[in-house]
Amino acid sequence: MNTKPNLTRRSVITQAALSLLIASSGITALHAQAPASVNSISVPSGNRNLPGFLYRPAGDGPFPAVVVMHGSGGFWSNDNPANGMLNHLQEWGTLLQSNGYLALFIDSYTPRGIPGDFKKKRPCFDAAWDDALCSPAYERTKDAYAALAWLRNTANNVPVVPNRIGLLGFSQGGETALASVVSSTVSRTWKVSSATAWQVDANNQIVMQDGAPKALTTSMVTVPAPHKPVADANGFASVVAFYPGCGFYSYFGSTTSAATADCYMPYAPTLVLHGTVDSLWTSGQPTLLFNKAVAEAATLNRTSPMSMIQYVGADHSFDMVTMAPQNLWNSTSETADQYAKRVGRDDAMAHFNATLR
Repeated sequence: MNTKPNLTRRSVITQAALSLLIASSGITALHAQAPASVNSISVPSGNRNLPGFLYRPAGDGPFPAVVVMHGSGGFWSNDNPANGMLNHLQEWGTLLQSNGYLALFIDSYTPRGIPGDFKKKRPCFDAAWDDALCSPAYERTKDAYAALAWLRNTANNVPVVPNRIGLLGFSQGGETALASVVSSTVSRTWKVSSATAWQVDANNQIVMQDGAPKALTTSMVTVPAPHKPVADANGFASVVAFYPGCGFYSYFGSTTSAATADCYMPYAPTLVLHGTVDSLWTSGQPTLLFNKAVAEAATLNRTSPMSMIQYVGADHSFDMVTMAPQNLWNSTSETADQYAKRVGRDDAMAHFNATLR
């Protein structure tokens, strides 16, 4: 994974000086003596226990760590815990572990009775599966902080560096990662756009768009604030979000109007990775969220800690494809998604190495 990125297929959008480190590719494995391990764990989050896995690197530690949040496709392969985690999550466990990171994976869906095909329903579409049950903005953020607390709990005997814990998320888990690190300077009234009627076709069937029902009319509904640490410095030290949706049903302000302050800004260095043919990217909402962070930072006389990298021609969920053989890298036989997976993992690791080491 140390092939130099082809910049015609990749572009960086950043305000942060960190971009110089993000732009470097290649991963350096750490060498230690004690064996690595993978263990099943359970993380308490409110009145639930979240199942998951802890990948521990070789050595005695203490280690930097990364909490990993799965996407809307769920946590388990074919929705069956007996099959283990999704393959791409297992790949990430091995990758982080081999680079000297503790990697903590947690399942937000099974403890809530949500099937892996939950996707992201629009707020108030279905009383059983609506946004309130597992919102990435204000519900799954509780799980992220429960995992952070679990790693720091000395009773668990996890050799972690407590102020060097990052957060990694995919799709809805990427949204969760972004919402989990909202700066304490953002103090808006938290609302979502809730559908009050649905567009139907000639057969009176609800029209679906991007995996969610299409609203005919909406209204704004007050919802809880995102879960935050007591102080930003007590939270996560770094964030990477793969192909997140960034509209949040207007939770961080309008999804169409010009960016203004007091909408969104992360408190930690944050990197968003997206493919250019992903409908979540072409909606313009990731760029708008980025601009909201810039606007908030400007009021504080500082540089926004948010950066984005886009991969030309890559679609949603590119990290889940099978990697191309090394002899096909940077050839016409390596698809845009395969390229994005390969280089995206380098970009993500460069970001974590720059911010958690």
